[in-house]
Amino acid sequence: KAPAASTNFTDIANATAASYATPLMTIADSGTQYRVQLTSIGVAVTSSTAVVTVVGDVAPPAVLFAGSLKNGNNNNTEVTVVFDEPLKDAANATTLANYSLNSGAITAARYVTNSGGINSRQSGVVLTATGITPGTTYTLTVKDVSDTKNNVRAATNIQFTASSYNWICI
Repeated sequence: KAPAASTNFTDIANATAASYATPLMTIADSGTQYRVQLTSIGVAVTSSTAVVTVVGDVAPPAVLFAGSLKNGNNNNTEVTVVFDEPLKDAANATTLANYSLNSGAITAARYVTNSGGINSRQSGVVLTATGITPGTTYTLTVKDVSDTKNNVRAATNIQFTASSYNWICI
């Protein structure tokens, strides 16, 4: 079914590039309409209307990456786990029972928001581990970690090779 005709469009400031990315949308944004108006010397063309449908998040957080560095202050290893979306909260993200290694022990965890960079929605957890040998490949199991929509990560394994590099303080 075609959307109802509308003349209620608002120009998007500075949207003059070849592509446009919307700000983060919510379910309430479903039905938002977009169109493109191209104007050149003496000619104006308007595109058909595109209607946005926002689908709720039903996917649990995915593990994108795991890697390690030695902590030069205490000789432990820090294993960073990066997720593809924000996690529910620090309490859930840092529950030690949510993480296990095939060898070595996890002794602490801290939550890191926006771990992927300034324009990222990723988040992560830094695990403190003992018994890690540089150059050895480990399997980290992650389970029961929730995102902000309460989607729960089933047990998933990710491999990483322990780094011989150390964190340093400057």
